[in-house]
Amino acid sequence: MLDELLLEGIGPSPEAVKRWEEKQRSRSASPMSPPAPPTAEEALAAEKRRVAELEAELMAARRQTEAWIAAASAMVNMVLLSPTQNASYAGTVSMALESALSKVSFVKELRYCDCSFPASAAGKPRVELVRWRSLEDSEWDLEWRPSWTCEACIDGQRGITFSTLLKVSGITLKGRLAISFAPDFSTLAVRFAETPAVHLDVACHVTLGQMPLPIQAELGRLIRDEATKWLNTTMVAPNEMTLALSSKKEISDTDLAKAQKAALIGAQRAQMARSGSWGPSPRKERP
Repeated sequence: MLDELLLEGIGPSPEAVKRWEEKQRSRSASPMSPPAPPTAEEALAAEKRRVAELEAELMAARRQTEAWIAAASAMVNMVLLSPTQNASYAGTVSMALESALSKVSFVKELRYCDCSFPASAAGKPRVELVRWRSLEDSEWDLEWRPSWTCEACIDGQRGITFSTLLKVSGITLKGRLAISFAPDFSTLAVRFAETPAVHLDVACHVTLGQMPLPIQAELGRLIRDEATKWLNTTMVAPNEMTLALSSKKEISDTDLAKAQKAALIGAQRAQMARSGSWGPSPRKERP
């Protein structure tokens, strides 16, 4: 087309076309000049914008994490620490405590043993997500300070015959908890990766004249050892506790027996309070 135009005397001259083509070739062969570097003010402004974006992302992630932690804490409190579950735990712990105290050499009679494990939002555990793969596989750091208490009234003999009221309170539990829901949400399995840290306060007081007998320390060691033993055999891996989530339980003979026992303990407390047959002062053994 260009040749035809040139033959007809139209268009640029061959020399002009040649110069244009050479210019285009040299322009495509030469690299483009790099852009000018930003000034210090421009670089600082860009960094400030980036920092603000990262802070906004961090705050959003933190709010989401806190929401998950609150939801998980409420879930654990609702499922693991419902009134029904707590009543079951209280019965189990009472039997374990009775068994442990009955083996102590200076304990001659256990008048009663009772545990109060109330379910309340104020006593719910603090949990923080550590690892999440699915509902069937997750790990959480747990810190728990329930308002649970146990008490037992015992008659004993160590040089003198005495009665004392043993109280357990100030329970604290810290550990890493693995949680696994069944695919159909019918059960929930929980276990600790290793033995959790357990703290509890044990109080009782027996004196001989002005000298306290070393009973509180012995009973404190016994109860702490029994608590750790129970956790290891029940909830520390590879052992785990499995809870049913969807079953409806009717009142059984065992439930009625527990109610009767609670009533008997209440009556015994009232009778002992009226007679003053327990307390820090020992009874002298009759000849």
